[in-house]
Amino acid sequence: MRTNYILEIAVDTLPSAHEAHRGGAGRLELCSALSTGGLTPNIRLLQAVKQWIQLPAFVIIRPREGDFVYSRQEIDYMKSEMELAMEYGADGFVLGALNENGEIHVRHTKELVQHCAPLPVTFHRAFDCTRNLSQSLEAVIDCGCKRLLTSGGGHVVADKRDVVLALHEQAKGRIKIIPGGGITPDNFKEVFHPELDEYHMSGQTPMTSPLTSDLFRMDYKETSHTNVASVVEQLNALTHAH
Repeated sequence: MRTNYILEIAVDTLPSAHEAHRGGAGRLELCSALSTGGLTPNIRLLQAVKQWIQLPAFVIIRPREGDFVYSRQEIDYMKSEMELAMEYGADGFVLGALNENGEIHVRHTKELVQHCAPLPVTFHRAFDCTRNLSQSLEAVIDCGCKRLLTSGGGHVVADKRDVVLALHEQAKGRIKIIPGGGITPDNFKEVFHPELDEYHMSGQTPMTSPLTSDLFRMDYKETSHTNVASVVEQLNALTHAH
């Protein structure tokens, strides 16, 4: 029986990181602006996580919202962000670059992967925006990425489990396929497969602020340890069942 399953939690605040740890997460994906898909976090957040939370932290390197087609200047900026994150103890990186044709930008991605070596790189869901997932998988492998986060090209990975499994079969151990995108405690059983040993979610829940304002939206979302713990419990149960 395998016991090396990991639940990675995407967090963009220190309270969310604490909640993820409390719920039994195995790794953090650290970012800012999670509501936009995640941007590079403030380095002080990484510093605080490394100081207070005993979990590996993979740092997103994404300099702006929008597409994943980056200029030369943006790639250089991303490299400088990686250097700073490495100084503060990043355990790995999450990134992705596409070209104007909707394909993996192999040269840019290879450059970023090599820049942070030997730390591992996860290619993020920019992959799901590409025109041909099978060809894109080969390109991501060629770039030297160790992991691929994917929803199988859909909005919710539970609806594209067959695509994720096909990518896993195609990869043949050359890269780890991580299902992610819309995973909740309610649909996790639909996503789980014993051959897939890492999973990705945010575990967020709406938070109601005691404050009200006509100028600003006060409500927000944070990771909930109960959401994380529920999926961890299911993962353990499903693991034992297989």
